Amino acid sequence: TCYYKVYSENNPDFLLDVGVLGIDDGVRYVNTSSVGNVRDLGGWTNSENKTVKYGKLFRGRNLDSISTADKKVFNEQLKIKTEIDFRENNATKVEVADPKPYDNRVTYYFYNSKAIDYGLATSIVNGTSLPGPCINPDPNLNGKTLTYKYMYQEIFTMLANEESYPIYFHCVSGADRTGALGFMINGLLGVSYDDLTRDYELTSFSKNVGSNRWRRDPNNEDLSKADDFDPTKDYYTVGSWKTEWPKLYSYVLDKGGSKDLSTAIANFLKTYCGITDNQI
Repeated sequence: TCYYKVYSENNPDFLLDVGVLGIDDGVRYVNTSSVGNVRDLGGWTNSENKTVKYGKLFRGRNLDSISTADKKVFNEQLKIKTEIDFRENNATKVEVADPKPYDNRVTYYFYNSKAIDYGLATSIVNGTSLPGPCINPDPNLNGKTLTYKYMYQEIFTMLANEESYPIYFHCVSGADRTGALGFMINGLLGVSYDDLTRDYELTSFSKNVGSNRWRRDPNNEDLSKADDFDPTKDYYTVGSWKTEWPKLYSYVLDKGGSKDLSTAIANFLKTYCGITDNQI
């Protein structure tokens, strides 16, 4: 928020007006040249015409190559206190050789996660284990292999604690594993599925997400073309990897027992992740 005063051109001591300049609601990207796809999760309007608060949660790409200047942005402007890292590091896949916080002053959670979108939701329900050990500030959990259910239970317990904020969460590119958490958080807050999808798709405009992304017919084998765009279809990246974003939505509605997404996510978190009404 900016405050202004207007003085007379002819009489610099004469005050004509005072006021406040607010920034219009909307997506706020963070200008960090060494870290792509960084944006505030706030600014979206929910079904009650309330706006998700800015400055609490930020999503984006990994921080392995963060510059000194951008580290200053994270520390002094965003004031990040907690970093959540969803990358994978185990015997079958290494997305980060040495998981560690971008700054030793932040509390760091490394979840060694693989499942995305619909696959993440089914992994929570089925009690599936993460593919490798985690890094956790709790010595009783550090180095242990957790389940997806417990991972989300811990994350939403963290979100219920004001002392955790501001929080930065990411995977490799800040797309799918990151997007799934964004879906759960803002969906719980009443943001519509259309706007949740818009937030998810914004990653496609980032210059260094690591791959091209589009939606297309799963039966079309030619993935080199970006035509045939259809918002009801799954996402594809370069190659044949699809994210099944629409199925995440349908699955959570089904398991949450409601056609209202916010209610369904609340029920899903309470039933399958052990989150309480007070935490929500």
